[in-house]
Amino acid sequence: MRIIRLGVKSLLVILLLCFAIKVSAEVSVQSTQYFPIIINVKPTSTPTPTPTPTPLPPPNPRVPPPWSTSYYMKTINSTTLYNLGCTHGTRDRDLPGVQDSVVVLDFGKTKQIGSEYGVKLFGSVTYATTTQIGEAVKHFGRGYVECSGSDILSHVRIGIGTNNYNVESSVTYEHGQAWARMVNDVNTWFIAAGYFSRVDAVGASDMELSWNSAAITRRWVDGYDSTNRYALYNFGDAASCPTESYPYLTCASGWTQDDVWYISYGVGSAFPLPLIYADNGVNAEQWYLLSVYAYTHHGKAFDIKGAFTEWQACQQAGGCGSLDNTPEEGWLFLWDHLNGDPRTKQILRWSTDIKW
Repeated sequence: MRIIRLGVKSLLVILLLCFAIKVSAEVSVQSTQYFPIIINVKPTSTPTPTPTPTPLPPPNPRVPPPWSTSYYMKTINSTTLYNLGCTHGTRDRDLPGVQDSVVVLDFGKTKQIGSEYGVKLFGSVTYATTTQIGEAVKHFGRGYVECSGSDILSHVRIGIGTNNYNVESSVTYEHGQAWARMVNDVNTWFIAAGYFSRVDAVGASDMELSWNSAAITRRWVDGYDSTNRYALYNFGDAASCPTESYPYLTCASGWTQDDVWYISYGVGSAFPLPLIYADNGVNAEQWYLLSVYAYTHHGKAFDIKGAFTEWQACQQAGGCGSLDNTPEEGWLFLWDHLNGDPRTKQILRWSTDIKW
């Protein structure tokens, strides 16, 4: 069949001729004949307008996230650690939506054991090596993944914790290196097990100014930073550092604001996850002003990972006086101070509260 390609004007002429023939035939013989005309017309595409999405109201950034439970660790028992991970996995599975949280497992004071490094566990004479601690953390991760079940999108970050308490001069560069190697090994195992998108680990240390000198603490941090592949969270304090009411205070025990900056953010691996215990908000003021210090003296404000409180531990101990912020209170104190200043404004990702 021959296809005739016609312009618009030609098409109109042919249609008029057909109409005339049809009318003439109807008048003369009362019969109608149609002459087939097959026309291939390439359609002109009409662009479909892109719909304008209805803007959704932004989430309220001042609403505290669901808080997690961190732990002072008295044991490295594999069943205990699995059950703790399972409890957190069950929580995430049962909460609506995708969960994102941090859990610090604070194993206690640094310790060198012969040629090995580790900790002295809380409330115990038991010592644990970094190898034993790493194995315990793997069980926590396995418990989390298995008990979160079909909730494959939620995620927990484990802070493998120690502190800078000066005991037997074990807060050393080499101990920091050993801690980083342990964290690297735990994450290598999580990756091999297929868990890493749901659970990972970082180093963590409760670095408090009255517990050790700045020089010794900085050396431990340097050791960690020399070997790490994963971050280090400082969940310590800023004792006696400047506040809004007393901006000319000096930090405790000979520390300076620059020392606190260094161990919390100055080395490439470090981030703050600070203790916000005080009911009057003074701890939040101290960390806000430290973030201002980082901005004015080093060109970049802190990336603070969240707020760390001890409300549950206080309930277990029968109270902590004026140092028992709830997780929501601690987070809001810190968020309000940071986000009241454009220099330090940020998202505050996590809230965690420790217990025994």
